[in-house]
Amino acid sequence: MVALADLCVFVRNAAAMDQANQAKLNSAGVIDDIICTIKSAAQYDVTYAEAADCAALAGQSLSNIVTGNEALRYMLVEKELCSNSNLPSETVYWHLLASTSNKAVIAGLVLILNSLKGDPGLAKIFCSSQAGQALAAVIGERFGESEDDEAEEKTLLYTILSILIESGCLELVLTDELEPKVCGFLDALAAYCNNNADPAVYNRVATSDLLQTIHAILTSCSAALSRIFQGSSEAEPIGSDDSVDMQSIMTVHHALGSTISIIGSITTDMAPTLVDRVSKG
Repeated sequence: MVALADLCVFVRNAAAMDQANQAKLNSAGVIDDIICTIKSAAQYDVTYAEAADCAALAGQSLSNIVTGNEALRYMLVEKELCSNSNLPSETVYWHLLASTSNKAVIAGLVLILNSLKGDPGLAKIFCSSQAGQALAAVIGERFGESEDDEAEEKTLLYTILSILIESGCLELVLTDELEPKVCGFLDALAAYCNNNADPAVYNRVATSDLLQTIHAILTSCSAALSRIFQGSSEAEPIGSDDSVDMQSIMTVHHALGSTISIIGSITTDMAPTLVDRVSKG
């Protein structure tokens, strides 16, 4: 496993922003070999530290091979995400994100980032496929649960979600279901609106399908709060068997806070006609 990891380092360095070497590695079948290495090593990352390191290095190698090479990026994304036989858990991305090794997780996030950035078409494939939607759910949930804003993982998660926002693909994965992944998506959108204090950004969000989903989320929050504090027909104590559990209450609170933050941002310096549209949902 150590020798295999050393080989991955060699491939990683050889492929870095060198399209000639990237093409040679692909024609030699190295991409398929690396994918097999990642999937095999990830199975043993709990038992062997060397396996976790190998998976991470293999992920870095694969990332370097496809970075800056549009043809190889499309090939990888379509092969891993669009194959009818590929379940989400069978993709190379999933194997890295599911690893117990932080290095492997970071390598997986960098691989996703380098697979998608700069091309809205790739982001659309990612968010339209079953496997990609499952990966997006993991990314959203991890972002919503992360409390360390300075952590490398959270920065990568935010960057990936920003790509989905900018490419107009977040609405393909954002639903009105009050789940942790939705809270993460909302957190990212709130941060994006706050970090990009530009009326053009606000207008784009306000005139997209995202606005309808945000309105639906507010409706879901209202309905959930009604169930929590009033019950379906008569007032019930929050500790009763039919009441929503504390985790659900926290999820509603989380979603509501992020949604209000988004609305507050996009209505700043917005044209009156768009403010009216936002207020009406």
